Amino acid sequence: MSINIGYKEKIMRKIVLIFILFLAMIGIGVSAASYYQTYLPIVYRPAPTPTQTPTPPPAVVEVLPNYSWHINNGYLVITGEVQNNTSNYVDLIEITVDIYNAQGQLIDTNTEYTYLNNALAPGDKTYFMHSLLEPPGWAFFGFEDPTYEVGGEPAPNLTIFDDSYIWDPISGDYFLWATVRNDDVESVDYTHVIISIYNKTGTVIDGGYAPLNDEYLLPGLESDFTVIFEGQDFSNVSYRLQADGWRRP
Repeated sequence: MSINIGYKEKIMRKIVLIFILFLAMIGIGVSAASYYQTYLPIVYRPAPTPTQTPTPPPAVVEVLPNYSWHINNGYLVITGEVQNNTSNYVDLIEITVDIYNAQGQLIDTNTEYTYLNNALAPGDKTYFMHSLLEPPGWAFFGFEDPTYEVGGEPAPNLTIFDDSYIWDPISGDYFLWATVRNDDVESVDYTHVIISIYNKTGTVIDGGYAPLNDEYLLPGLESDFTVIFEGQDFSNVSYRLQADGWRRP
């Protein structure tokens, strides 16, 4: 049996259907918007860490780490170099070494000056040596911070040339010599050369003080020296020479 539906009822059904579809579309849109907002990825950008400017080490006079030690006829001999890292000339440099036993107890102390008569220039270095009767039961040593005075007179203008050496493989002796000329405007007395001897790794193994044959030099005059080192392995070494002396007006 067929049922006839009036025109007005058809119109009402269309309106209801359209309204239902409209509500459904709104629901889908809300759901999609909710989905998108819920799962939107979030990027966290932490504040940048401020760049730290490294603090430069303090400018000091220091014992360089290329020192060494040996025993010579019952004496503990410690040789090394001290360097002026300040921007000033420094004078009267004292190097103190502390000797300890195996328990870390201080058993001896020794203090020495360098061989310089004048001040050490900024950035320059010079040789030092400690020689003391070997302390019984000693195990290790350490250096205190060198003491010094700021200022002093620069070294006179002395030129070293014609330096050379011979190593005797039979005796093991190492002969070193050079000539020094006074290129200063004043006479120089007690003229000497300070020597550092390095092994192939740059460690100071020996050195010392060598006075010239004629220690008093008028301007323009020159003199030489010869020195012999023994008791070490000098088969593959290098050296550094540093001239010094007192100006005499």
